[in-house]
Amino acid sequence: MIDVEKKYIIIFTAAPIYLVGYNTNLVNPGEFKSYWDLLNPKWKGKMAAFDLRSGGFAGIRDRFFYYHPDLGPNFLKRLYTEMDITFYRQYPQGEDWLGAGKFALCLCRHQSINEAKAQGLPVNLVDPRGFKEGVGVESRARSLALMNKAPHPNAARVFANWLLSREGQEDFQKLSAQYVSSGAAGSLRTDVSNDSVSPGNKLMPGAKYRLEWPELADITPVRKLFEEALAEAGKR
Repeated sequence: MIDVEKKYIIIFTAAPIYLVGYNTNLVNPGEFKSYWDLLNPKWKGKMAAFDLRSGGFAGIRDRFFYYHPDLGPNFLKRLYTEMDITFYRQYPQGEDWLGAGKFALCLCRHQSINEAKAQGLPVNLVDPRGFKEGVGVESRARSLALMNKAPHPNAARVFANWLLSREGQEDFQKLSAQYVSSGAAGSLRTDVSNDSVSPGNKLMPGAKYRLEWPELADITPVRKLFEEALAEAGKR
């Protein structure tokens, strides 16, 4: 873990986490009211997932499951020991499988699903607001920290103050919308318009959100459980 005291890394953007992709010809997304529904025996052998050992999205996904009080280690262990999941380590392998109908479900990153959907493949994302456990919120890897003994510390402070201002956040969102493939994530400032934020990245009023800052969550016990589950399932 870094920033154990939770006061040195500034997180200034937030976006919902989409964890479940599905083939629109094979799955009715209305079936999912809880993440525990992923353990329904009907999905055994019909699910692909990005491998945790490859990092990135998989770490965010499994940290959400592991640390959620209504899911936790038991849910994650059962998911990886009982559901006969096929893992992949490179994008867009899982998304291609999903679009071809080889699998009905895929625990894969939302950007890849959206790209596949834009290409006309029969894939989509289960709306996380439909899960009773709520919606995980991540920073989309955007955070701010001042380095110790920087060559121009005062200039760095001026920049940080501007970036976190209303004007700075509005400009940051607009630039992100232009240059980031996944679109802009919304500012945590409540006085900043989210008009430039892509619909899938907006936090919606009335939803049940859970902050899951990956910069602050220890991945070590998650990886240990993952390795043990694979060994038990004979997939190592």
